[in-house]
Amino acid sequence: MEKQRENTSPNGRDIDAGIEDRLIRRREVLRRTGLSSTALDRLERSGRFPIKVTIGPRAVAWSGSEVNAWIDARKADRKIHDSHLYQLNGDFSSGIRP
Repeated sequence: MEKQRENTSPNGRDIDAGIEDRLIRRREVLRRTGLSSTALDRLERSGRFPIKVTIGPRAVAWSGSEVNAWIDARKADRKIHDSHLYQLNGDFSSGIRP
């Protein structure tokens, strides 16, 4: 009989991945991203935010892993922007060129 790995469910799915990819409701999306409700709606309509999933007649949610990937992409953009400012200014103290 094959021994079950520690981080898998009886059906063989990765438990940690399931927790991370759970559906999260609007309040949690707003909390994680720091966006306002209006900003979230605008980003989603423009295709710059993950698409919500209908989970009931009056309920929607977002994939937690997709929201986290969106946040990580914003962080990566910031790092590229900050390194560009560093090259221009020689430090991170100001975004204004001397």
